Amino acid sequence: MQARDVKNLKLIAAIVETILALPFIGGLIVIGTAWLTLVIVLALHIAILAVASQNKAKKVAPIMGIITNVLAWIPVVGWLLHLVTAILYWVDISGKKA
Repeated sequence: MQARDVKNLKLIAAIVETILALPFIGGLIVIGTAWLTLVIVLALHIAILAVASQNKAKKVAPIMGIITNVLAWIPVVGWLLHLVTAILYWVDISGKKA
């Protein structure tokens, strides 16, 4: 995969994390899917980390995403972690290097 592909994956993760960071809406999505959303998004962050490692791209946001989705079952902590992860992804993709 190329750097452009990494940036596109990070954009998808940024959008997903932003949605999950919305108060009540994100919680309803997670609880409504019996926490399956957290497992799917965790897999996304792991895939992004693998691709970013291959392309020597920044890895802070996917690492934080992994931590977030492991701890996101804790109500208020989950919301805060999703918010921080979303911000990290948006900052990451706004830079020059994916």
